[in-house]
Amino acid sequence: MMKAKYPKFHLGNKQIIRICNQKFTFEIGSKEVLPPSETSIAMARVINGISGNNVLDIGSGCGILTVMLAQANCSNIWINDINPEAIECTLRNLEQNGFAKKINSHIGDFNTWRPDIKFDYIICNPPFMPLPTGSLIISKGINMAVDGGEDGVEAITKIGKNVSKVLSQNGLFIFALPRFVAYQKVLELFSEIFHIETLNAGFQAYWPAEIDDKFKTHIIKINNKYKTRVWQKDGQLLSNLKIIKAKLK
Repeated sequence: MMKAKYPKFHLGNKQIIRICNQKFTFEIGSKEVLPPSETSIAMARVINGISGNNVLDIGSGCGILTVMLAQANCSNIWINDINPEAIECTLRNLEQNGFAKKINSHIGDFNTWRPDIKFDYIICNPPFMPLPTGSLIISKGINMAVDGGEDGVEAITKIGKNVSKVLSQNGLFIFALPRFVAYQKVLELFSEIFHIETLNAGFQAYWPAEIDDKFKTHIIKINNKYKTRVWQKDGQLLSNLKIIKAKLK
């Protein structure tokens, strides 16, 4: 069983994160919720300032993307997460950042959810870590947040198919994917239903040096299989992060 140490974010302590010259405070009260990551912060920079009606954050986690939506005065904000503790964490972080407005929440698998509205914006930092079946990363809750399947793209593929059913005709679906997964495979599949624009969000360090070597070996195996891009430096895995904007055809 592969297992990593918990990311260096002290439970119960408030941590200030600066995004686009704004300071936000986040608190993680459970090992079942993933702390803010480099990927979520990169996503937050991209969505900073967007505004619209009927906005959805899929897999809200600690709430960093929801906070960005709330500060941009988006209306009718929805959050979805399969992990109840993540929903609680999102709502708590919204309140302590001064955004105690009403937020609609849905606890459960997004892929089986059938909301009765269409969304103008759908935001998602999806699970994309390539994990062999049966692997455990820290805890069950963290697994739900990061497990993208064997190739790292099974989760976003399912999410994208359901997004196409609940996105408004002129709506925008924004999500992140690193280049160490079967990135091109996802773009080819999504190009059948979406017009796609990709943004380069720079290089990201995805896991600390303490991660199990077997996990690194699996990622490198996927890298070789799909000819993707991954580097190792000081024990960390580095890859190019892409932010994808998709509109229905």
